Amino acid sequence: MRIFMNISKGEILKKKVVLFIDGDDLQKEKMIAAVEKKLYGDQDVDRMIFNAGEGQTARAIEEVLSFSLFSTEKIVILKELDKLGKDEEEESGGKKNSKFDALIDFITHPRGDTPLLLFADSKKLPKRLLDALEKDAVKELKKTDVNQIREEMIRRCKEMDLSFTADAFQYFIDSVKNDVTSALMELEKLSAWSQKGEKITLEDCLRLIRSNHEEQVWGLIDEVAKQETESALKKLYQQFEQGEEPIGIISVLASSFRRMLICKSLTMEHAPKEEWSKKTGISGFVLTKTTEKSRKFSAEALQHGIRLLRCADEDSKGGKSDRFQVAERLVIDLCRVNEVDEKNDD
Repeated sequence: MRIFMNISKGEILKKKVVLFIDGDDLQKEKMIAAVEKKLYGDQDVDRMIFNAGEGQTARAIEEVLSFSLFSTEKIVILKELDKLGKDEEEESGGKKNSKFDALIDFITHPRGDTPLLLFADSKKLPKRLLDALEKDAVKELKKTDVNQIREEMIRRCKEMDLSFTADAFQYFIDSVKNDVTSALMELEKLSAWSQKGEKITLEDCLRLIRSNHEEQVWGLIDEVAKQETESALKKLYQQFEQGEEPIGIISVLASSFRRMLICKSLTMEHAPKEEWSKKTGISGFVLTKTTEKSRKFSAEALQHGIRLLRCADEDSKGGKSDRFQVAERLVIDLCRVNEVDEKNDD
């Protein structure tokens, strides 16, 4: 079994490519921030995030070799490396090249001045990939446990000057359990809602904390982006079985698509980061996650999706159509929005 060793962060610039395995969003965020701090101090860093499981490996490598648009320093992150299949191929110069082989080549012959941070959620990685990396360029991240989440939330509350009533904070911790991603997103939401100097109450938490079906809708959006109709419908049926109403699901989808479109537009316009929260109505970790989701769609696909959602909302409320069938039809159609956009490109 390969021994995962600690990385000397001072060596990252020399190594160019490093791999982090396991962990969760909080541990990954801490590691990225630590690397940025070590390499660039307090300078602004242009952080570019790509997903290997969504066919973005080549784009990540290209980004390493390009100049930063927003700052003098840049770091490139390639997530979900464990979802990159060895046999996946992509067109390049009229030839088909394995994304896996292209990445191996880049690891063994790194180019450019920008570091590439690789993240994998599983240790089950090809031996050839691990062998291509130096032993001290691989680090295993631990997951955040419930007590650590509580401590981190207390620390962040102090930084954000947020305070809870005792029952509200306990409800908050119980709701997020050991899901650090949810904890960060919910804290951002509660922060945006709260009035300065006033404690967050249990009533606030009951009203605002993301329900389980909202989390599942984000999973459904992932399947829609990948055009996996069968998987998307399964996620929809799971929500039906849990008693979720189609109208509620459609509402959350519509809100998510609208925010993703705004993020997509802001990205295309190279809008200053300080404008994003004002225009989207969200901030911090929630904004980051929404921006990541928006990269899975083109602007045209998101606009098409919003039109479909508007029609589905009207049909589900009109009483003339079966609301469950309306939601089913909607999910099937949404799974085609990226497909339609690809055909238009051809």
